[in-house]
This record gives sequence, structure tokens and C-alpha cells, in this order.
Amino acid sequence: MNLPKEISRHLLQRWPALLLVGVMLYFFVNAISSVDLGEVANILTGLLWWQVAILIAINFFITIALSGRWWWILKKMEQQVSFISIYTCRLAAFAFSYLSPGAHFGGEPLQVLWLQQKHNIRPAVSAGSILIDRSFVFVFNLVVLLAAAGGIILLRPNPGITQVSALTAIFLAIVVFAALLFLALDRRQRFANLLLETLQRWSDINWVGKLVAAIDKFKQEMNAALRRRSLILISGGIISCIGWLLMALEFGLALHFLDGQVSFNQGVIAFAFARAANWVPVPAAVGALESGQTLAFNIGGTELAIAVALTALIRCRDLVLVLIGIASSAGFYKHTTSESDNRGQVAV
Repeated sequence: MNLPKEISRHLLQRWPALLLVGVMLYFFVNAISSVDLGEVANILTGLLWWQVAILIAINFFITIALSGRWWWILKKMEQQVSFISIYTCRLAAFAFSYLSPGAHFGGEPLQVLWLQQKHNIRPAVSAGSILIDRSFVFVFNLVVLLAAAGGIILLRPNPGITQVSALTAIFLAIVVFAALLFLALDRRQRFANLLLETLQRWSDINWVGKLVAAIDKFKQEMNAALRRRSLILISGGIISCIGWLLMALEFGLALHFLDGQVSFNQGVIAFAFARAANWVPVPAAVGALESGQTLAFNIGGTELAIAVALTALIRCRDLVLVLIGIASSAGFYKHTTSESDNRGQVAV
């Protein structure tokens, strides 16, 4: 096999992703080029040990809340899984998501495989629980973006057409997503039935037939969860609010520890840009986080060294979680391979 030719062909197939990574790296370099890195180092080394300990503790409770929401959804779907297993799986999935194009998505196949291999839960049930769990994430990010748009308008008493258009677009996105979420969780499953009826017209096509079968199976598995739709939405919403408040507290305290002069509106905008960076389809949101924070602090008129110090702090936190997640996934891989070997020995 001609290895250089194979590598070239693979890169050519991935040119849109590579182009986006290049653009984000340009923004990253541009974001830090005008900042004195020595000043950034002084800001970071000025953090006291108890301040770092508080941020670590809050982040630990954030991971507990986010894992607890998924565990609770599975429990309401009548799936008995230990919280420790869910917590470990969530960290492993985070590592995969962080290193894949999109810091919030990409680890879902690992979650499905984890539940199937370790707890014998059907893939359709696992996918249903993940879909509901991710719905809360979407809602939170959209609400934060709407708050950021409002913050920009508050900072600029005479907003231009760009700010008003952005606010309108975000509001419409929330409305559309809320409608789609309602249809997806409709107890009568009218949306799923309509989709199935439409696809069945082309079910003679091989891949369409497989898709119809998968959607139908998924619909049947979701029946148990939809009977408890209200309980799942209310309890999941409460758990999510706790996690989101902890996220906001962690971000606000980090800003306060780095520079207590940042205003509330500036903090909201910076937080929203940090959340929005996770939607950019590049691994680890490379460049998107850094350029977003620089833009957010430029809007607020705050020193850019604070923005770079904040992103460095966020990167350190994420990398620690990624390393823990990789260790968790390595343990899972060892577990599945040992089980496969045992099954092979029994078969022999």
C-alpha cells in the first residue's frame, strides 16, 4: 500500500474540517499575539491555593450533577445502573467528545456501547436516554446565548441592526427547538409516526429500510419513558438548573479570582461565548474558545490578558477531565476485551 497516497487521499476527503481548524488556529494566534504572556503568567500565578481548591470542588459537583441527570433519566426509563458506572462513562464520553469535532458531541457511541456491554441495556434505550439528556444541554446553551445577546444590547444602549438581528435569530432558534423537543417527546408520537409514514414510501431502498426499522424500534423503546414524560422533564430540569448554576458560579468565581473588576454583563457575555465555542465543529474548540473570549472582553473593554488567563484556566480544567476520561475508557476497553476473550475460551 502506498502510505503517502493514502494519507493524501484521507486529508483531501477531510478538507472542510481541516480548513475550519486552520481558521480557528488563525483566530487563536491572532487572539494571543497582542497579549503579553508574561502578564498572563503573573495573573495565573497570583491565584491562591484555596481559590484553585474552590474551583476544583465546584467543578466536581458540576460533573456529579450532569452525570446525575443522565442516571435519573435512565432510572425513570426503568434501567437500574449504578451511579458510579454512569459517572465514569460520562467522563470517558467527555474525553472522546472533547477530542472529536465538537466538545459536547462525539462520545455518544461510547455511552451506548458502555451501557450495552456492561449493563446489557438495549441500544435503542441507551440512545433514547442520551437524546433526552442532550436536549437539556441544547436548551441551556440557547438560553445562555439569548442572555448574552441581551447583555450586548445592555452594554450598547443604541444597538445596531446586527445586535437586534442576532437577538431575534437566537429567540427564534429557541422557539423552533422547543417545538421540535415537544414533538419528539409527544406521548402520542405523532412526529415519529409522520416521519415513519414518509420514509416507508422509499423503504425498498436498502438504507432507508434499515433507517425505518431503527426508528420504529427506537419509538417502541421510548414508550416507557414517554409515559413519565412530565416527571423526566421536571426532575431533569431541576437537576440541570443546579448544574448550570454551578457552571455559572465556577465561571464567575474564576473571573473574580483573576480580576475582580469584570462587570456582571461582561461576565455573562464571556460565559456565553465560552458555551458557544463548544458548538464550533473543531476538536476541543481549538481557537474558538480563545478568539471568543478575546472578542467578549473586547466588547466589554476589559484587559485581554484576563481573557487569555481565563482560557488557560479552562483548558487546564478540561485537560484534567480528558485525562481522567481516557483512563476510564481504557479501563472499559480492558473490561470488554477480557470478556470477549472469556467468551472465546468458553466457545472453544
